[in-house]
Amino acid sequence: MSDICRKYLYLCALSLVILLFMPLAAVENHAHQQAQEEADPGATMDFAFKVYENIISPIDGDRCNMFPSCSAYSKQSIATHGLIKGILMTADRLMRCGMDTRLYPTLSIGERDFHYDPPN
Repeated sequence: MSDICRKYLYLCALSLVILLFMPLAAVENHAHQQAQEEADPGATMDFAFKVYENIISPIDGDRCNMFPSCSAYSKQSIATHGLIKGILMTADRLMRCGMDTRLYPTLSIGERDFHYDPPN
Protein backbone atom coordinates (compact mmCIF):
# COMPACT_ATOMS: atom_id res chain seq x y z
CA MET A 1 0.00 0.00 0.00
CA SER A 2 1.44 3.37 -0.94
CA ASP A 3 2.14 6.08 1.65
CA ILE A 4 -0.54 8.36 0.23
CA CYS A 5 -3.17 5.61 0.44
CA ARG A 6 -2.09 4.77 3.99
CA LYS A 7 -2.30 8.42 5.06
CA TYR A 8 -5.70 8.79 3.45
CA LEU A 9 -6.82 5.65 5.28
CA TYR A 10 -5.58 7.09 8.62
CA LEU A 11 -7.39 10.36 7.99
CA CYS A 12 -10.60 8.50 7.13
CA ALA A 13 -10.24 6.27 10.20
CA LEU A 14 -9.71 9.24 12.51
CA SER A 15 -12.70 11.05 10.98
CA LEU A 16 -14.84 7.93 11.28
CA VAL A 17 -13.89 7.44 14.94
CA ILE A 18 -14.71 11.05 15.73
CA LEU A 19 -17.99 11.06 13.80
CA LEU A 20 -19.20 7.70 15.10
CA PHE A 21 -18.27 8.03 18.74
CA MET A 22 -19.12 11.68 19.40
CA PRO A 23 -22.91 11.00 19.29
CA LEU A 24 -22.43 7.75 21.21
CA ALA A 25 -20.50 9.49 23.95
CA ALA A 26 -23.08 12.29 23.98
CA VAL A 27 -25.90 9.76 24.60
CA GLU A 28 -23.93 8.14 27.42
CA ASN A 29 -23.31 11.52 29.03
CA HIS A 30 -26.90 12.79 28.63
CA ALA A 31 -27.71 12.53 32.34
CA HIS A 32 -24.46 14.28 33.18
CA GLN A 33 -25.19 17.04 30.66
CA GLN A 34 -28.54 17.75 32.28
CA ALA A 35 -26.74 18.38 35.56
CA GLN A 36 -24.38 20.86 33.90
CA GLU A 37 -25.28 23.72 31.59
CA GLU A 38 -22.36 23.12 29.25
CA ALA A 39 -21.27 19.80 27.79
CA ASP A 40 -17.59 18.91 28.09
CA PRO A 41 -16.21 18.33 24.56
CA GLY A 42 -12.90 17.26 26.09
CA ALA A 43 -14.43 14.05 27.48
CA THR A 44 -15.78 13.12 24.06
CA MET A 45 -12.42 13.76 22.41
CA ASP A 46 -10.64 11.75 25.12
CA PHE A 47 -12.97 8.84 24.35
CA ALA A 48 -12.23 9.11 20.60
CA PHE A 49 -8.46 9.20 21.25
CA LYS A 50 -8.66 6.19 23.57
CA VAL A 51 -10.51 4.22 20.89
CA TYR A 52 -7.87 5.17 18.32
CA GLU A 53 -4.91 4.46 20.61
CA ASN A 54 -6.26 1.15 21.96
CA ILE A 55 -7.88 -0.32 18.83
CA ILE A 56 -6.60 1.26 15.61
CA SER A 57 -3.00 2.16 16.50
CA PRO A 58 -1.90 -1.30 17.75
CA ILE A 59 -2.90 -2.82 14.40
CA ASP A 60 -0.46 -0.60 12.52
CA GLY A 61 2.34 -0.67 15.10
CA ASP A 62 4.82 1.95 16.26
CA ARG A 63 6.49 3.08 13.05
CA CYS A 64 5.88 6.84 13.00
CA ASN A 65 9.04 8.83 12.32
CA MET A 66 7.56 12.15 13.47
CA PHE A 67 7.73 13.56 16.99
CA PRO A 68 5.31 14.00 18.64
CA SER A 69 3.22 11.20 17.13
CA CYS A 70 0.17 12.26 15.15
CA SER A 71 -2.25 11.39 17.95
CA ALA A 72 -0.14 13.28 20.53
CA TYR A 73 0.11 16.19 18.06
CA SER A 74 -3.67 16.16 17.71
CA LYS A 75 -4.24 16.18 21.48
CA GLN A 76 -1.80 19.07 21.93
CA SER A 77 -3.21 21.13 19.07
CA ILE A 78 -6.82 20.68 20.25
CA ALA A 79 -5.85 21.58 23.83
CA THR A 80 -3.89 24.64 22.68
CA HIS A 81 -5.96 25.97 19.78
CA GLY A 82 -9.47 24.66 20.41
CA LEU A 83 -11.54 21.97 18.73
CA ILE A 84 -12.02 23.37 15.21
CA LYS A 85 -8.51 24.69 14.62
CA GLY A 86 -7.03 21.63 16.36
CA ILE A 87 -8.88 19.24 14.03
CA LEU A 88 -7.76 21.27 11.00
CA MET A 89 -4.16 21.20 12.24
CA THR A 90 -4.47 17.43 12.77
CA ALA A 91 -5.76 16.90 9.22
CA ASP A 92 -2.86 18.97 7.90
CA ARG A 93 -0.36 16.95 9.94
CA LEU A 94 -1.82 13.63 8.76
CA MET A 95 -1.57 14.70 5.14
CA ARG A 96 2.11 15.73 5.45
CA CYS A 97 3.24 13.08 7.95
CA GLY A 98 6.47 11.56 6.68
CA MET A 99 6.63 13.92 3.70
CA ASP A 100 9.48 16.43 3.20
CA THR A 101 11.30 15.17 6.27
CA ARG A 102 14.37 17.19 5.29
CA LEU A 103 12.44 20.30 6.40
CA TYR A 104 12.21 19.16 10.03
CA PRO A 105 15.04 19.05 12.58
CA THR A 106 16.15 15.56 13.60
CA LEU A 107 15.60 14.47 17.19
CA SER A 108 17.31 11.31 18.50
CA ILE A 109 15.48 9.38 21.21
CA GLY A 110 17.15 6.13 22.17
CA GLU A 111 18.26 4.40 19.00
CA ARG A 112 15.64 6.02 16.76
CA ASP A 113 15.73 9.31 14.90
CA PHE A 114 12.55 11.35 14.70
CA HIS A 115 11.61 14.48 12.75
CA TYR A 116 10.50 17.17 15.21
CA ASP A 117 7.23 18.90 14.29
CA PRO A 118 5.53 20.46 17.34
CA PRO A 119 2.03 21.99 17.13
CA ASN A 120 2.65 25.74 17.21
